Amino acid sequence: MINYFGIDILQFPFTLLIFINFIFGIYNSSNLFLKRINKDNTIEIRIFFLFITLGLFISLINILLFFDYLLTKNIIFVFFFIFLFINFLSFQNKKLKKNSFKTKKIKKFSILFVILFCYFLMSSLPLSDADSLSYHSSYGAYIIKYGSLNWLKSADLIHPDFLVSGFTEIFNFIGLILFSENFGSYLNFVSLIIICVFFNNKFKLKKEKNFILLCVVSSPILLPMIISQKIFILPSFILSLIFFYIYESKKIQFMNELIILACLMLILSFKVSFLYPVS
Repeated sequence: MINYFGIDILQFPFTLLIFINFIFGIYNSSNLFLKRINKDNTIEIRIFFLFITLGLFISLINILLFFDYLLTKNIIFVFFFIFLFINFLSFQNKKLKKNSFKTKKIKKFSILFVILFCYFLMSSLPLSDADSLSYHSSYGAYIIKYGSLNWLKSADLIHPDFLVSGFTEIFNFIGLILFSENFGSYLNFVSLIIICVFFNNKFKLKKEKNFILLCVVSSPILLPMIISQKIFILPSFILSLIFFYIYESKKIQFMNELIILACLMLILSFKVSFLYPVS
């Protein structure tokens, strides 16, 4: 373990295993809920509902923090073991599928895999950027250190950006409770995987698909986003995906309209600057 702001934090690969259990728990939970309330199984709706499930869990933790810190901490641990149980059941129920990737496809995507692997390594690095150290992660660290949100009343501790803190800081707080400092950067990396999966399923032409994927992952603007604990890639992609889904759909079902509205509200919860494009 290492010490961060007086908090014990696990190191790689334990932080990765903790995040994998958490994010797959969210993913499997979203699939269970989606099967019961919506028959639309398009990839856009599945991504929207995954985002909503994640947002609802963060909302729950955010609300509980205003009442009792210890209760919130225990709820996070309870959900962690619930996710572990759900993931185990999901793994047991799924049959092993044959690998559909041929050697030729692997060779064609080798550049993409190398780039993604580099991003993965960067997302596993310790905190180093100023924004993460100053408030993206320190917000949750102060909550753990003082055992409540009362520290916000102390003027000498307040960073100006704490006043506009959102779901990014709460999500990193969840990671710190689970002894991981890389929850935000791991989610940014997973967001890239989600983007690649979407384009891989949506576009059929190989040349078109390969070109788009390489353009996305090779963009230099992703470098600081992957390292940072600031969650920006996923809300940005969800917002773009909403516009794409509305443009492509001839008719949107009422349930899907509610899902889109829920996504828009959650996007604002991650970053106030999304207010202009959402409105």
